[in-house]
Amino acid sequence: MNNLEKQLNNEILHAKDSKSALSVIKVQFDKFIHSDVLKPIDPYSSSASYDREVKRDFKEYTHIEAQTFKETIIQNMNTIEQCIVERTNHEQELQNGLKRIVSDKENDQDLENQSNTSGDKISRSRNECNDKSTSGDDTDIRPSYDT
Repeated sequence: MNNLEKQLNNEILHAKDSKSALSVIKVQFDKFIHSDVLKPIDPYSSSASYDREVKRDFKEYTHIEAQTFKETIIQNMNTIEQCIVERTNHEQELQNGLKRIVSDKENDQDLENQSNTSGDKISRSRNECNDKSTSGDDTDIRPSYDT
């Protein structure tokens, strides 16, 4: 039981680490998502040819248009975040189930202890009754046959 509890605690820590790692990645990609690479090219800008070249290089390197890449990254991060939340919820359900099992086990032990204690009282009470019914004073009692 303790090993299961330790494993669940480790998984909860893992979920927290996953959330913080995802936050770091989001911050890093946020810089890209808001970069000039994804902005539409202004044909009247002095940097229009440079912007086209950057977009062409990006597509050549990633084999994806910059805007598609951005949308894919955002979608994947949302999916990962949803998986982390679902896993965390599942782990919390397992943790609650483990707590219920431990609590039920403790209640069963308490009931067993109470049962043993009351059983001892009952047997003591029975023994006392038996002792009283077989006392030496009863030897003078004779059955009466009333008709």
